[in-house]
Amino acid sequence: MVNEIALEEQTLPPGSNCAVERTPNFTQAFGQVTIGGNAATVGTVIRALNIRGDTVGCYTVGTSGGYGFLRLYGEDTSVNPPIPGVRDGEMVIFQVNGATAVSTPLLIWHNDRLPHQIDLSAGNVVNQSILQDRGWNLVSFRVEPPYPLIPIVLQSIDNRYDRVLGEDGGLISTRFTTL
Repeated sequence: MVNEIALEEQTLPPGSNCAVERTPNFTQAFGQVTIGGNAATVGTVIRALNIRGDTVGCYTVGTSGGYGFLRLYGEDTSVNPPIPGVRDGEMVIFQVNGATAVSTPLLIWHNDRLPHQIDLSAGNVVNQSILQDRGWNLVSFRVEPPYPLIPIVLQSIDNRYDRVLGEDGGLISTRFTTL
């Protein structure tokens, strides 16, 4: 009697804590990856996230300076409970070793199963901190975020504000919290 067992090798280093729930819906990304202007080294972990913070893809760099065919999984609502993922038309957010990376071009997810060249650049990130008083504050940013989406820009102060208005006075975001 012969028994055959097929094992899939996990390509993430121990302790990287990058787990992805696979779904039948996906697209793929590949490209160059740099950290601080230098080619990313072997073992660098690339993580892809949806705008809700769910991990939708992981890849460990095997060749310095590049990554290849990172599958980015879409949401699957056909199962119960639904498997979180990227939704059609949403932007994919990339992290390199935990730091948010700039992707060129931005990747808007579609269930096309096609490879897309997306170059990633992490490091040399400029931050801005603005002290706030209770009540209304007028704020202007001197830095451009890698992903110009309101939920991502406000992520570090999530649940610590009531509402955000745009320059024309229009409501952008509302959170009802105790400050």
